[in-house]
Amino acid sequence: DVRRKSLYAGAWAEVYPLRPELAESCYALYRATGNHSYLHMGAEMVRSLNSLARTDAGFAAISSVRRHTQDDHMASYFLAETLKYLYLLYDEDNFLHAPDSTFVFSTEAHIIPLSPRFSSDAAVTLHVDKMAVAQLRQLVASAGLSSADCVERHELRDRARQAQRKLQSVSRAAQHAQRA
Repeated sequence: DVRRKSLYAGAWAEVYPLRPELAESCYALYRATGNHSYLHMGAEMVRSLNSLARTDAGFAAISSVRRHTQDDHMASYFLAETLKYLYLLYDEDNFLHAPDSTFVFSTEAHIIPLSPRFSSDAAVTLHVDKMAVAQLRQLVASAGLSSADCVERHELRDRARQAQRKLQSVSRAAQHAQRA
């Protein structure tokens, strides 16, 4: 209750540990409404983070939002979630924003396909070299291929490229069938 100032009742109320929820909300609301107010809010978040939380080594949690004092750590979710949502807020050409995109975010901002197969060429052209092992395995499995025999990372990347080619072929065939 803001009028009774009970919002500030606990010491936790002064802390900002670089949590992603506000950036995530701005991102989701902008994508849903197209309202540019959310872009302005995101820009203000970026300005505030740069002026209050930036350090020589990265960013630091804020130990007091009233006194603008920094803590001595940065949680991993700041990079994995908070900055991802702020980046995506302004990346209009990202494949996640395609009208036929079938991806959602988990509660930890992991990208998850809604179907076992990718639905568009934009989604199929992911950069294999930048993908984590779990993502590579997921891509391979989505094409109905196995990665069990891929011991080295380069073998897994090669199989993922093979999966991409297969998914692109399936996607083109489906688009051709729709036109016919």
